Amino acid sequence: MSLFKLNIISIILFIFVNNAAIAAEKNHAETEALLQEKIKTQHDNPALHFQLARVLAWQKKYNKALREYDWLLKKFPSNSDYLFGKAQTLYWSGQSQAALKILEPTRKASPDYIDVWRLQITILQKSNNKSSQTKGNTLLAEAKKRFPGSQWQGVESIKNKAADRSYTEIELGLNFDILDNNYDNWSSTYLMTEHQYNNSHKIYASATQTERFKLDDNEVMLGYFMPINTDWNVVVEASKSPTNRVRPKWSAFVQLQRGFEKGWNGYLGLRKTRYSQTTTEALSFIVERYWQNFRFIYTGYVTQVSGAAISTETLNAHTLATDYYYDDRSQFGLAITTGKELEYDGSSNPPISSITTIIFKGRHWFTPKWAINYDFTFHEQGNFYSRHGYRLGLRYRY
Repeated sequence: MSLFKLNIISIILFIFVNNAAIAAEKNHAETEALLQEKIKTQHDNPALHFQLARVLAWQKKYNKALREYDWLLKKFPSNSDYLFGKAQTLYWSGQSQAALKILEPTRKASPDYIDVWRLQITILQKSNNKSSQTKGNTLLAEAKKRFPGSQWQGVESIKNKAADRSYTEIELGLNFDILDNNYDNWSSTYLMTEHQYNNSHKIYASATQTERFKLDDNEVMLGYFMPINTDWNVVVEASKSPTNRVRPKWSAFVQLQRGFEKGWNGYLGLRKTRYSQTTTEALSFIVERYWQNFRFIYTGYVTQVSGAAISTETLNAHTLATDYYYDDRSQFGLAITTGKELEYDGSSNPPISSITTIIFKGRHWFTPKWAINYDFTFHEQGNFYSRHGYRLGLRYRY
């Protein structure tokens, strides 16, 4: 638990450092105070409210800035400057989809407002959704014709490097499951990190402490995502448990990914997992479709189980899932799995049974740097037990 406490302290320090950096913007803070004083005597002056909204947004006080823009738009609902300012603030705060809902009609109502074009194109081309990127490219071509004397190098670079954004994320979280049939509850804590390079390559790792069936385990995992070209990607992953009481001694995974037109993707993966007395080899195949703000996924599993004390058996399972993206990086979804599965309990003859799993999951970015990951699970392991539980994780990006 000392690792858990250490990381809680680290996250608290991150919060204080981040808030201190915002407070250090003295010039903007002084301007904000001056504008607030003027507004006390000139409450209905839109120019003061507009300047205050911009200063608040520059300080990353997005909610306060949005309240100012809402005040302005209540009085002047068709003002393109106020609409653009609100959309820009929404985008800076990580609410890209909400920004697009403002930008599209604003661009049509004010077709010569070049900054509206630039912001809409930028958001679309930064999206992970291929259809949005295509729309951004189309708008860029239209913008070049409408504004022939303007430079679009910045937007061009976004188009060519839509996914080339370097960042690092860390997450600290915990899982807890309640089991029936006189089984003890499960729990685990984890620390994970991932880093995406400017060339879209990504490396990720995690360390997990688990307690299941009254047995404690530690496990580490390392993975690597590598784009081969614009259509093909490869993922390789490996894990190791030095204790391996209920977690695998080791596992290795490789997956080939292929992107197609109109939001379709296909995946083919192979995982080999070695427990102390049991081995599994699992083939997985995935069909994925992005449509508007939705993602639909079907996954099929074919798993061969073998071991010294159990006969070789082939297991099949299926997962249907959907996610709704209410912003570029925030989503919630539902996944349902049925089939047969081995539940390794540390014994030489682990149970194999029919399973049903329902998971409600999501990720919410409440600032551009901070997010919460969560899921709620119901799992039925044949006649052995049922369990329900949750996972909560706090994620930071820098």
